Amino acid sequence: ANKLLELQSMSEGEKLAREMDQKRRKHREMAFVLVKRDDVQGLSQLLEEIDNKSVMLANSPSDCTSPVSTARWWEWKDHAQRTLLKSAQQLKSGSVQEYLE
Repeated sequence: ANKLLELQSMSEGEKLAREMDQKRRKHREMAFVLVKRDDVQGLSQLLEEIDNKSVMLANSPSDCTSPVSTARWWEWKDHAQRTLLKSAQQLKSGSVQEYLE
């Protein structure tokens, strides 16, 4: 019940920021899964989609004051504090490592 009240009391900007944060977390999780699978095609599609959305958001006029937009996926870290590249190196995901370098 408290969670419902909290969601209902949020402004549109806060709801948008929360939704974008959830999407960012999902994208980050998926990126590390794709690195582990050494799936270059999947990873490149995901990162391209993220970059395209970031550019669109950065270029669109918005009255939303939440910090957002540019997804800095190259700074993402997993539970072991590894970036995508470090993760690829340690997991010996050669194709993905080559793509990220």
